[in-house]
Amino acid sequence: MDVEKVNKWIAPIANGAPLLCMPNIPKPLHTQAPRVIEGQAKWNIMRTKCYMDADYTCQACGKYLGANRCQAHELYSIDWEHQRSKFERCVCLCAECHALFIHSGRAFTLYKKGELSADRMFKATKKCFEIIAQYNQEHEEKLKAYGTFIDWSRDPELGKWIEPMINKYEIEFYAPAKAYEDKKSWSKWRLIYNNKEYEPKYKNAKEWEEAMNGSN
Repeated sequence: MDVEKVNKWIAPIANGAPLLCMPNIPKPLHTQAPRVIEGQAKWNIMRTKCYMDADYTCQACGKYLGANRCQAHELYSIDWEHQRSKFERCVCLCAECHALFIHSGRAFTLYKKGELSADRMFKATKKCFEIIAQYNQEHEEKLKAYGTFIDWSRDPELGKWIEPMINKYEIEFYAPAKAYEDKKSWSKWRLIYNNKEYEPKYKNAKEWEEAMNGSN
């Protein structure tokens, strides 16, 4: 599979298929987000406004959701080389695009724990790959999906359907040029929000792993 090595991912100005190519949040910045900084009350106001501005429609796939099925996702520009993740805006998403595609790393973890079925992952991935493929047919500059789906393809069960799907839709991938989450760089990561920098909530990968295992 073709994997482009990159140092930056710049958040798209427009909604639609480009949103499906969002990278996974860098591990050091898990749980460090505007919703945490602002508190639940202010976050509820932010996400409600996001839903209203989107007319209760998924801004990635265009599916109308209604007020009760919207999910909010923070959109970031990520600089892996300099360990910076800048908040850009909130976007309104459906559960399939959000939890099962954009959060592909977490979805894979839940699948391995038996908490998410292969069928659900298949349906969401097929839909999102179709959207990316359609976009690529209509635009000269091609979209590439984030590389966590390569991990999916190496799973004995998921690989049976995701590899043929990747080939069918001619999906290519990108990934950080190198690992920027090692011991030396972990503490250097910063979330940039409202022109302020915020440090990681977890001191190291071990602390992060313990917290993630406890929350899941």
